[in-house]
Amino acid sequence: MGQYRIPGTRVSVSVKVKQRLIFAGFTLAVGLLVGGATLLLINFGSNKDAKAALGTNMGFENSFSDWTTLNGSWNTTSTSSQVRTGQKAAYIQYSNGADYEIKNGNSTITSPPSGTNYMVVTAYAKSNNTNGRIRLGVITTAGIKTWAIGGYATLTSTGFTKISAVIPVSNNVTYAPLIAARGQGGATEIYIDDIHIYTTTASTADVTAPTAAKGIAVSKSSSNLVLSWTQGADTESGIDGVLILRRSGAYATDVSLNDHAQYSTNNSGIGPTSVSSYSVVYAGGAITSFTDNNVSNGVYTYLVYTRDKAYNYSIASVSARVWALNGSNLTMASGVALDGLYVSSGNTLTLGSSYTMTLRDNAAANIHGTMLHQGVMAQGNNTNVIVKSTGTYKFARDGGTTVPMLSAAWDAGSTCELTGVKFDVPAGMAQTFHHFKWNNQHVQDQDLPGGITVNGNFSLIDGGPGASERIIWLNGLLTVKGNFYCSSNAEYKCRPGSYVKFNGTSEQTIQVVGSTCRFNAMEADNTAGVKLLNNLTLDSLCRMTNGAIALNSFTFKHENNATIVKGLGTMTGGNFEPVQTSYIYNLVYERGNTTANELTASTTYLNNLTISTPANESVTLDKTANVNGVFTLNGGKVITGSNEVYVR
Repeated sequence: MGQYRIPGTRVSVSVKVKQRLIFAGFTLAVGLLVGGATLLLINFGSNKDAKAALGTNMGFENSFSDWTTLNGSWNTTSTSSQVRTGQKAAYIQYSNGADYEIKNGNSTITSPPSGTNYMVVTAYAKSNNTNGRIRLGVITTAGIKTWAIGGYATLTSTGFTKISAVIPVSNNVTYAPLIAARGQGGATEIYIDDIHIYTTTASTADVTAPTAAKGIAVSKSSSNLVLSWTQGADTESGIDGVLILRRSGAYATDVSLNDHAQYSTNNSGIGPTSVSSYSVVYAGGAITSFTDNNVSNGVYTYLVYTRDKAYNYSIASVSARVWALNGSNLTMASGVALDGLYVSSGNTLTLGSSYTMTLRDNAAANIHGTMLHQGVMAQGNNTNVIVKSTGTYKFARDGGTTVPMLSAAWDAGSTCELTGVKFDVPAGMAQTFHHFKWNNQHVQDQDLPGGITVNGNFSLIDGGPGASERIIWLNGLLTVKGNFYCSSNAEYKCRPGSYVKFNGTSEQTIQVVGSTCRFNAMEADNTAGVKLLNNLTLDSLCRMTNGAIALNSFTFKHENNATIVKGLGTMTGGNFEPVQTSYIYNLVYERGNTTANELTASTTYLNNLTISTPANESVTLDKTANVNGVFTLNGGKVITGSNEVYVR
């Protein structure tokens, strides 16, 4: 295909804009980028299907291997100011005469067999003065050249200029990148680096970075670390590859890559094997998981970049960052924004009081060890945080409505512990935990919010100074499926309408240590039973929905006007009695049953007695009941036998 030329038209570079010029039936798009980058030439098309060439030695790291000199005496330079990426760049010293041309016949790409198609060639170039000029094109295997419309791009000595050419091409033809250099008005030196070619149906070059990978989950397999993620997206040329960097230690600074540059894990003849002290551990296709083999114990930072077919990399500030604690502890020395976090079993990550850890949108964290939360934890949308079976999370600071605790999924065996709260509980406590421990440090009464479910054990202990009693008020429903433990000096009480529900699937125990520790309200809904491990004092309510409350030869005492609500549950193996002999209580039957320990003596004195069972169920009294208040029969029937009910 020949060139399109528009007589009298000049393309100039000055500001960062995109514009379209309509002329003689053609669409000429000019994209201008800061630093003198020039986008030359375009015609028709809006579809963005693209395919990238698997380029070889496109950054001249292997000198002129794969390249063919068509004119001029080309060489490479290793002077750092003359190289954009890696250790080498192409170099030509122009004096006069025809253009000096080179092509890379080993980096070819074939255009699609139908439709309107383009080749996009990109290069970076600079010169030692303002005389340098460069133009880009493509060449077929038959030697037919097609140059970009718009003439030559002007180079400067202050930095590399990005030049992108979008060239209409014939269908089903194989093309290689073609570069021409010359001086304008005098001798000049020209340096060229980071060439790329791809085919597309779009009439503009893709200059938009792809979105970053997200949700980087890290797991361990033997001595290997496995990273997996959700791929980023690119609406222009499409995702084509991934680059992963690794560095020993925990780092929070962004690391930028050079667009259109090639990187390598172990071959500097392809491209750099390290970037800003990070090692390149993967540079290849568009994978969504990566195994880093035989990783030694230590702390590591991984950076995961996506790359599109135009060889744009995801922006450094949003590219995925992962911290992995693999057999080592870490105390944070700076704030950080993460997309992935891994703490191995037996190790501790300390979020220091002066720092903020941000888990960005869709971030993933696997906590097998301990996370000590002393600073600020910020979580974005849709984070996937899992505290594993060996994991422990400690909220070791004061809380407040603006200081949330970690929001996570809590595997069986995991532990959440609150220690350090003095004045305010943290936000975000309404979660489903496995083991939950409240270590009292506060200097005033605290409200434990409702909506907490504990699939394992609930512990209320006192690690604070002094011997004064510290009270935790439950403000809502606390569901416990394991054991309940309350230590000396820690007192548990309930706000009106609040209580603890025991509904495990195996026998649960209740242990309260010390005479000052009281159990305010509870429900037993466990067919395997709930067992006391010491004497227990009930302040207000005990609901027996299912299973037995096994007093286990201990005494279950009640305060004045407490209420027992009996469903299908029972109370066995001990004494139920008032704290003082004059105290009376309320008794409610919701299901048919036989009275037992809830009638405390041969003649029991009640405040109110309510029987509200289904019509076909009955309550059988095994003792005489004296009702000082109201006896209510809402449903069912009462069988007194030789006993009596007195309403006084």
